[in-house]
Amino acid sequence: MTQALTVSQQARILKWAMERGMLTREEIGLSTHPDAVTLSESDLSDRFNALHAAGRLKGVIDTAIAWDQEATAVTTSTPDWLRAMGEVAAAMDPEDLAGFALPHDGRYLPLAFLGDGGMGCVYKAFDQQLKRVVALKFLKRLERAPMERFIQEGRSQARIEHPNICNVYSVDEFEGQPYLSMRFIAGPTLRAALPRLSLEQKVRILVQVAQALHSCHREGIVHRDIKPTNIMLEAREDGSWWPYLMDFGLARDLGDEGLTVPGMLIGTPIYCSPEQVQGRMGEVDRRSDVYSLGATLYECLVGAPPFPSGGALVDLIRRIAEEEPVPPRDHVPAIPKDLQTIVLKALEKDPGSRYESARALAEDLQRYLDGDPILAHGSSLAYRIHRRIRKNRALALVLAASSLAVVGFAAFGVTMAVRGRVQSQSIQRYGREAEYMEGILLKAYTLPLHDVRMERAYVQQQVDRILASMATLGPWSRPAARQALGRGYLALDRLEEARRELE
Repeated sequence: MTQALTVSQQARILKWAMERGMLTREEIGLSTHPDAVTLSESDLSDRFNALHAAGRLKGVIDTAIAWDQEATAVTTSTPDWLRAMGEVAAAMDPEDLAGFALPHDGRYLPLAFLGDGGMGCVYKAFDQQLKRVVALKFLKRLERAPMERFIQEGRSQARIEHPNICNVYSVDEFEGQPYLSMRFIAGPTLRAALPRLSLEQKVRILVQVAQALHSCHREGIVHRDIKPTNIMLEAREDGSWWPYLMDFGLARDLGDEGLTVPGMLIGTPIYCSPEQVQGRMGEVDRRSDVYSLGATLYECLVGAPPFPSGGALVDLIRRIAEEEPVPPRDHVPAIPKDLQTIVLKALEKDPGSRYESARALAEDLQRYLDGDPILAHGSSLAYRIHRRIRKNRALALVLAASSLAVVGFAAFGVTMAVRGRVQSQSIQRYGREAEYMEGILLKAYTLPLHDVRMERAYVQQQVDRILASMATLGPWSRPAARQALGRGYLALDRLEEARRELE
């Protein structure tokens, strides 16, 4: 492609990119000439070749070509431009072209292999009928369920009309191969752009994404995979960034229950809500997307998601379901308190405690930008105590028993309180352990095919630990432990041992 560009065209591309903030003065070489506003075309061309050799111009060239009104400014004529793109297509690696399921001399001219996801692969192409650059997404697995979900993705995305939703132009098929034609976004993902975005830019981007997400929810669609890599940015003429919400491959139409299996983990775990990672699909609704948007905002502020991956998936699931995220200001003290409050409200474990909608989250973020008081509030002492009691029913029993003792049933009350506390604690503790063991293997068998020995070994360790602890348990705790042990054996398909403990 670079051989097809003249020196003048190369220089114009660099100037065009600098004006839109895609390249800095330092990268182009103006920092060595502090008083200079422009350089000669030959100097800029030398810089163009150096940046291209370093791989820094891939997105810049794509963006310049994709903008129709700019294309004529960086090329001498439309035929030359098409000829140059044809040279790019001819030079593509045959391996990269393997997933391009359309005739190369048909309506769509392949230009570049953009990427490959779990469900499909994406190409940049030129629509020779409508004379525009598009993104084409092809399905990799031609099986009934993936094909249904793929077609649903296109239909769901196409029916949402919002300026921050990536347009789907058509859902088509060629010789049994479905494919989507979409708007080509010539820019980075939100994650890739984070290091060069200001705090205000990040918040403004999330406001727009939240508004787009609210439009999805109004159409009865839950996205289920909100994350920084599913938000793409396009440079605008005024130097701002315009976000697009992408990839509706895991979206759920609340009017269609046919494509989701209960207990299945849907989404990217580090951005998923507790109800998603635990496979409670009946509880997944728009507030689950609010959580994922909160996790995305957390990463924008801190540089990492609230629960980074690392180690076993089962441990990540446990942390998301049980642990509170580290407050963003503990990582970056300069983060404004109001932003921290907004993030933590979006990340509440209980869906009812989160923002009720993506629009409510967008409005609170806008209040922050406008300098107005936000509606979310940090947890009060009374609220934190209330949450502790709700999480620990045993503590509530102890408090109730203690009240009876004060009234006059001292000896009997204390005895019953201790017994009630021990029984309640045991039921809670072993009940959680049983659910956790069952959940681990449930997730293991609903994830894509993989070696489940690690998960089974972990459950076996939990069973062994319960067995070892039973020798020290009193009569009030032993029944709960046996229940957990039996459920653990059931999860491992050890039916005789399970029957012995559960009878």
